[in-house]
Amino acid sequence: WLVTNRWRCDDRWSFFGGESMTGACTIWNKTKFEGDMTLEFAAGIRHQRGSKGGYRFARDIDSAICGDGSSLLSGYGFIFGGWGNTESAITRNGKVVAKCTAKLPANSSMHRQWWYIKIEKRGGHLKYYIDGRLVLEYTYPDPLPGGQVALWTYKNGLIVRKVRIAAEQIGPKERFDAVFPDLSPCLYGQ
Repeated sequence: WLVTNRWRCDDRWSFFGGESMTGACTIWNKTKFEGDMTLEFAAGIRHQRGSKGGYRFARDIDSAICGDGSSLLSGYGFIFGGWGNTESAITRNGKVVAKCTAKLPANSSMHRQWWYIKIEKRGGHLKYYIDGRLVLEYTYPDPLPGGQVALWTYKNGLIVRKVRIAAEQIGPKERFDAVFPDLSPCLYGQ
């Protein structure tokens, strides 16, 4: 993850992004967020070299809340365009608990497209919005109390901007001398 250009055809526009063509590309926030919370961000697919139209994959604009800071199989996951861009889902500790057919549009229309993602957790009730439209919601009687937030994609490049996290309680940051795995396990494997 680094500050990089979104479009390979125009290097004047830089954003925060990550890319991996071999597995999950994940970034975890170091702070723990507890209680009710909201995560909002705008994201786009990174323009890729050597592909018609500049986009090999329209898939996986993903995030997680209440995670353990190392595994995407912990906490609540929010998948947009997952499983090869066939569906979107909410997960809890690595298990799909709600899903729908929301997916990213065809490659030709994504060159300047940003998607606005909003996730709300109120007690055990989760709401997942894409571009202002509620696409999924789920209620669990025994909610996860909190944890860390992640943004990620799978075998893809992701660019993000305007990230905002609000929570009832914002805890301490994890130690910088902690040992972290090289890869965050996810629904698709490593």
